[in-house]
Amino acid sequence: MTFESPWMLLGLAAVGAVLWLHLKPRRDLVIPFPAVGMLKRVALRRVPRLKLRSLLILLARILAIVALVLAVSRPGLTVRRPGGIRSGMALVQIILLDDSLSMHQMGTDGRTAFDRARERAVAELDRLRPGDACALVLAGAPARAVRGEAVFDLESVRQDLSAARPSYRSGDMAGALRLAAKMLEESPLPQREVVLVTDLADDMWRDMDLPWSDKAGVGFRVIGAVSGRPSVNASVDRVKVQPLGDGVTREVEVEVVVTNHGDDAMVGKEVMLELDGQEVARGSLDVPANGSAVKRFHHRFSEEGAHRGLVRIDGDALVEDNIRYFTVVVRRALIVLVINGDYRPGSYRDEAFYLMRALETPTPFDIPIKPMMVDVATAGAAPLGGNDVIFLAGVESIPPPLANRIIDFVRSKKGLFIAPGNRGTTVAELASIMPGRVRSVRSARRSQGAFSVDAVLRSHPIFKPFGEGLTGLEKTRIHAHLLVDPDPTAERSVVVQLKGGLPLLMERKVDKGIVMLLTTTLDRDWTDLPIRPGYLPLVQRAARYLAGRLGDREPRRVPVGRSIDLEVSAGMRRLVVLDPGDGKTVFAAKELVGRSRVKFTGTMTPGSYRVWAQMPGFGGLKELSDLEFVVETDPVESNLTRVATEEEGDVAGPLEGVVGVLPVWPYLLLFAVLFLLFETWLIGHGLRRSHVSK
Repeated sequence: MTFESPWMLLGLAAVGAVLWLHLKPRRDLVIPFPAVGMLKRVALRRVPRLKLRSLLILLARILAIVALVLAVSRPGLTVRRPGGIRSGMALVQIILLDDSLSMHQMGTDGRTAFDRARERAVAELDRLRPGDACALVLAGAPARAVRGEAVFDLESVRQDLSAARPSYRSGDMAGALRLAAKMLEESPLPQREVVLVTDLADDMWRDMDLPWSDKAGVGFRVIGAVSGRPSVNASVDRVKVQPLGDGVTREVEVEVVVTNHGDDAMVGKEVMLELDGQEVARGSLDVPANGSAVKRFHHRFSEEGAHRGLVRIDGDALVEDNIRYFTVVVRRALIVLVINGDYRPGSYRDEAFYLMRALETPTPFDIPIKPMMVDVATAGAAPLGGNDVIFLAGVESIPPPLANRIIDFVRSKKGLFIAPGNRGTTVAELASIMPGRVRSVRSARRSQGAFSVDAVLRSHPIFKPFGEGLTGLEKTRIHAHLLVDPDPTAERSVVVQLKGGLPLLMERKVDKGIVMLLTTTLDRDWTDLPIRPGYLPLVQRAARYLAGRLGDREPRRVPVGRSIDLEVSAGMRRLVVLDPGDGKTVFAAKELVGRSRVKFTGTMTPGSYRVWAQMPGFGGLKELSDLEFVVETDPVESNLTRVATEEEGDVAGPLEGVVGVLPVWPYLLLFAVLFLLFETWLIGHGLRRSHVSK
């Protein structure tokens, strides 16, 4: 028993005063009178009944005082039960319904975990009374409230529950709890409660902290939607596609990682590979308990272009994670866009004259490079995403819209090579991704002679094949170069160094992309580098390195529910995204004008998403395979291992039952009134009987 005002219990001393007043001895005045003696004899016959009435009046007065004093002290009974306390004042209840991928798991009764969770959420809603408020929050990432606040219309919440469906999202329990805490703060109701209905998967409980204090008076309960042993489940966790050989044969290797989330090994697990809607390969592998295994397929494509595929394993309790999609773009050539700052077609004095010929030169056993040269104005009107690498050759300044698109290009796992023109360049618009700040131009004095190469970072992928041999840059003469103040906060390195320690070729990692800065020109204005034997391997291997063709590069992948930025080129009139279910999202011209990218948020279904655009020069929509992307599920959701449930006798942390106080003072006030009414009735009944003549 708990009391809000223990000092009020001193009022129980009033019981002693009632006893004293009721039981104190009375002094009778003795007056001899014959009639009195006769009345005494009559009264003696009524003594037992009068004593009983007197005791009942005394008891009623004492109980009324005790009940009144206790009620003023506002006592409550401490109660602990999983269902919490549902009595007394109005309640606001926030139902957190787990709609993540793992809730698709099928039980032995043929029902999903989500079906059972929704049923239990409806049962919680049925507990509420008129005057209570409720809200539904879906806990898949990102967590979102179905309505902006808790509502008193409980029937509307019931409709929200009926309309809810499991998703392919990962769990966002922390976000769901923050939403619940915000709704509780905004509600005026005195009692507050959060009910989480989930499958209790392990991933939902990592480092989870409740966003309210223990003294906030918020009841928190967790209701498990799954019971018994965890279901047996395997998942396709990763698919990696990479070219084989020199890439001319269009042959690729598809590497598949299958994970077993159960305690028993899986023998002969079937794995199927589909490409462009047709099954092309099938195999089996053994997957150890709580471990992973790798299966590799080789396939040769007959045509270039984008090919869509998937890897599938046979069914289990959670079929939604048995498929993983991928897109592979098969090209026979590396696409390089050269933006020329001094465009003089056909002239050896053209800024990119030597660069274009070096890139176009075929080399044995290497994927061909297909360069395309444009001026700055043309580059601003063309999409950049279809290129693997961009070379800025002698560009002094860039329009801000084009600069923003180039920055986005680099950040999306692409490469950029920058070289100055004969007047130098600062390319200030690209300062955020440059390896350093260009300070000035340093020219060699006649008495001093030309600058020469001092050191090469031979561990770098560009120069690694040369080993300790000659790179072809040793006798290069440089008459002028940029002086660059390196950015100490950037992840950068000097690949080629001049004598005196100044950089000739610098590199900076920008997110997942790479920027390289050559401090001298790509033509013969400042150097004789273009006629040196090291020029061709330098620019070709730099292009392949920046494109990721010297190593492995994964295709663009997006987790379910995560937004993705799509590039917008100048003059684009329409952008259309087709999801795996053939649903279309259309961005109209007014949404594209003046923007370098748009945000696409409809990534709710795993699979390949294709992109079309309407641009000047094309009669209709043109498919942009370079903007295509794949949405995939979070492998963490495939682990169906659960935390201990209350039925298993191991309850800890937030799974503990609610400890609450059941108020009893309203009932004590009622009893006090009833006792006083009873005492009044007894007194009145006695007076009436005393006036009744026999």
